Amino acid sequence: MKYLNILYMAGLLSLINACSSSDGASPADITAANSQDLSIAATESTKQAVATDGANFLLKTGNENSTDVVINKVREIVFEAQSLGIICTGGGSYNDNISGSSSSASGNITFSSCDVGDGVIIDGSVTFRGNESNFTISYNNLTITGFGESNTINATITCTSTNSTFSCTTNTSITGIDGRNYAVSNISVSGNGFSGYNVSATVTDPTHGIITINASNVTFNCTAPNAGRPGSGSVTFSSNGKSGSVVFDSCSSYTVTVDGVATSYTW
Repeated sequence: MKYLNILYMAGLLSLINACSSSDGASPADITAANSQDLSIAATESTKQAVATDGANFLLKTGNENSTDVVINKVREIVFEAQSLGIICTGGGSYNDNISGSSSSASGNITFSSCDVGDGVIIDGSVTFRGNESNFTISYNNLTITGFGESNTINATITCTSTNSTFSCTTNTSITGIDGRNYAVSNISVSGNGFSGYNVSATVTDPTHGIITINASNVTFNCTAPNAGRPGSGSVTFSSNGKSGSVVFDSCSSYTVTVDGVATSYTW
């Protein structure tokens, strides 16, 4: 998962939370006609859930219900952002305008064809502001391309600490390989890149509606030309008392089953 490690080290996706908006969508009706669409939504959302879990240090801070949680994250963002000044080792540019104190921080970071090495290119911008009671970070067409794949994030995350309770909400847009945008929420991830990831989440498909997904032993260790595709494991997607499944037969093919009928596809 070298790609995810670069995202974590850069600190760019570190505050994307496991909550997102469903924009008033209704539960999906799972049919043979939309089963491939929903299987792709389930697959892309599984990948996003794993990336989010791997990069989100907010979710790994434990249950500290304190304003210190927010302000410590502000300090980390400032430190990480400033340390990125030498990140464009392969060309391109990085610029920031950051100010911070012991109790607040704000600024913006802009990447333009920033080559961080190993062919990974970053474009787009990040803005943030925070103090001891709230923190907001926005990703604006932040695109990271490398290892045969490209991810673009448009998201705004707001975290608050009120009456000793710490919470975050996120509005996010994720673009899948089919060009459609998905929202992912209620994320839970276990496992690892070797044995495979187990994921549960709620997914809003922009065309068909809301589904819940449960992934088992999914690996993302495929190489070019299918880098970023799952190579093994399966995902069940459910809605309105009905379910379907997608099984990853190899790095290039997958099988979708709905109503007992299995259909094979290639990426």
